[in-house]
Formats: sequence, structure tokens, C-alpha cells
Amino acid sequence: MKRLIINADDFGMSKEVNDGIKRAIKAGAVNSVSVMVNMPYFEDAVRFLKLHPEVRVGLHFNITEGAPISSPHAASTLLREDNNFYYWMNLVVKFILRHVSLKQIENELMLQHTKLASTGLEITHIDTHHHIHLFPPFFKLVLGFARRKGISTLRCRRFRLSSLTLAFF
Repeated sequence: MKRLIINADDFGMSKEVNDGIKRAIKAGAVNSVSVMVNMPYFEDAVRFLKLHPEVRVGLHFNITEGAPISSPHAASTLLREDNNFYYWMNLVVKFILRHVSLKQIENELMLQHTKLASTGLEITHIDTHHHIHLFPPFFKLVLGFARRKGISTLRCRRFRLSSLTLAFF
């Protein structure tokens, strides 16, 4: 038997995003979500998901928008002067220039996972905001973390290598 999974990411980002995802779940159009734990409507998303145990829940790991779960000092290489994350392209360039700590990324991943796990919701998959886990050094880190936590699914998207190359340079 084949099974179709329709995933909505960014759950927790804003009231508008949450309202749209809730409507889609209630209509039966979405059966999986990826939750952003560092965004303002995280608790709203969790309350809704606890009423809908049929929905699969993933961590939408985020190091490209908003503020970290960790302290600004603990995430210093990932943050702009306003203590919010760098946009994904800036983060990749800073990493290439050796100005980003993989240890800080791994710490933030662990804290975001812990926050979602502490809700009691089962975490079925991991993906990332702006698909930052598709950048090879970050992919290796996220994959290793998922294996250690017993999570066997990483959500990816298709992309053309030519567009990825253009985006980075």
C-alpha cells in the first residue's frame, strides 16, 4: 500500500501561517507538519497538535530566521548584531570563510530538538528552514544528530545544482 505524506512546514512561525496549516489539517489536506520551536507561535502549534495526534510532527530546525533558543553568546557565530540569525546565504558565506562554528549549530539543534521533545509530541522527522541542511557540512551534522536520536527521516526537496551554485556565488 502506498502512502502519501503532505507536509506543511513553518508551523509556529506566525498566526497567519498557523491558521492556514490548521485549516489544511482540518480539511484533510495535510497529514504532517514541521514545527519551528524558536518562533512566536510555537506554543499555539503544540496546543493544536495535541488535539490532532494523527498528524506526524517534525522539527523544522531553524538557524536562518529569528532568534536562537540558546543564549546570544552560545550562538555568537550564527547571529547578526541584533542577535537574530543570519539569512541562509550569509550563513553559508560566513561558514565558507570559517566564521561559523559547527559546534554552535549542533548546540542549537540539540536545544530546538529538546524543546520540541519536551512537549510530549513524537518527532518523526527533521528538516530545516530554507533547506539549510542541504549544504553538505550542515547535512552531515543534521544527519548524525537524527541518527543519534533515532529519527530515520530527513525531508529534502529537489533542486538543480546550477541554481544552487548561482545562489552561493
